[in-house]
Amino acid sequence: MHRWKSTLWMVLTGFVALCILIPSLPLQAALKLKKKATSIRYKKAHKKHKRHSRAHRSSCNPVLGKIQALAFLQSSRELAALAAVQYQPDPNIQSMMDNDGEDMTDDLNYEGIASSDYDDEGLEDDMSEGFSADVNSFQKLWMSYMKGVDPAHSGVQEDDMMTHAGFAKRDVMAAVMDWIGTPYYYGGNGRGGIDCSAFTRTVYKMVGNITMPRSAAQQSTVGEVIREGDKLQFGDLVFFNTRRAVYVSHVGMYLGDNLFAHASSRFGVTVSSLQANYYRTRFIGARRLRPSDVEKLSTEQTVSELSEGFQNIIPAQAQSRKRTLAAQD
Repeated sequence: MHRWKSTLWMVLTGFVALCILIPSLPLQAALKLKKKATSIRYKKAHKKHKRHSRAHRSSCNPVLGKIQALAFLQSSRELAALAAVQYQPDPNIQSMMDNDGEDMTDDLNYEGIASSDYDDEGLEDDMSEGFSADVNSFQKLWMSYMKGVDPAHSGVQEDDMMTHAGFAKRDVMAAVMDWIGTPYYYGGNGRGGIDCSAFTRTVYKMVGNITMPRSAAQQSTVGEVIREGDKLQFGDLVFFNTRRAVYVSHVGMYLGDNLFAHASSRFGVTVSSLQANYYRTRFIGARRLRPSDVEKLSTEQTVSELSEGFQNIIPAQAQSRKRTLAAQD
């Protein structure tokens, strides 16, 4: 009798277990398939991102960009004095102009993969691979020059030491030189890789603590339009059409003597000439920041910062109020 009850109990237990297990098998199989599919998709996306970023990084040569920047700056007496480098025109300037240009194409997309699949920090780390320490030596060398430079004896007139927006040219040049030799990356905004609009945005952030719009097209709506025939001034933003699908697709900062600083997709942050055939045929206009524009951008930034501050303060106040009421109870 006892054996019969034991057998019956085992049969019933097995039956209940099967009733629970069998319906869950399709669900478990589905979950495994979903996990596997997600893993495969992530690995493919990550490989695509790595392949895309490495391929584009290899097409950018910041060392040549650094050499070109020095050559162009040394070819201008005024800019050489402002940058505290020796005035020494390079006989290869014309060759550099003939070979200058962008490597951008319409099918290039800085995102590479869905933005949800990686973050900016990961992009920065990836772009920092192979970042030559030799590039940084240029900034250190230049800064050592600047420590002993007296603007009164630099060959630049005192009246010409400020931009139309009210920024010291020396500060602007310092910001530009600080980024010379930085690799190019479409969508990047850090030392490991930066694009054209992020570069101009960063320079203005450094010298004026203002936040320019992120894209070249958006930046082309800020400031005063430079009419045809008007002379460009130091600090003006110059715009180019380098892609068929986007009218305003490239931006740089004018320095003088037809030279402008920009983040080139071929050479990284460098200095180029508006007389180079590539840029001359693609130049579409320029904008000049006025004091009123600087004030507006500063106000917008302050409002944005205050808004973010209030968003953080209000929840904190609510929590404090809740604790106070709890203590009273």
